[in-house]
Amino acid sequence: REGNYGIEGVTYAYPLQEHGVDFQGVQDILRASGLRLPDFYRWRSTGGCWMCPWQRASDWKGLKRHHPELFLQAVDEE
Repeated sequence: REGNYGIEGVTYAYPLQEHGVDFQGVQDILRASGLRLPDFYRWRSTGGCWMCPWQRASDWKGLKRHHPELFLQAVDEE
C-alpha cells in the first residue's frame, strides 16, 4: 500500500516503504523472524477490513467460505 496522505496536522511515516521494502520484502522479514503472514492472505486480495463495502467480490466470496459468521454479520450491517 502506498499510504494515506492529506489529513491536515497528521505526520505520516512509512518506514518500510521509505526503505524500499515491498510486499515480498515484508514476507522475507517475517520468515527470517520465524513468523508468517496471517492465513487470510491465502484468500484475500488485501489485508484491509473484512467488512469493507468496496472490497473485491472474490474477498466477499472468501469471507463467506472461510468465515460465514462474519459474512452474515456484514450482511446484517448492510
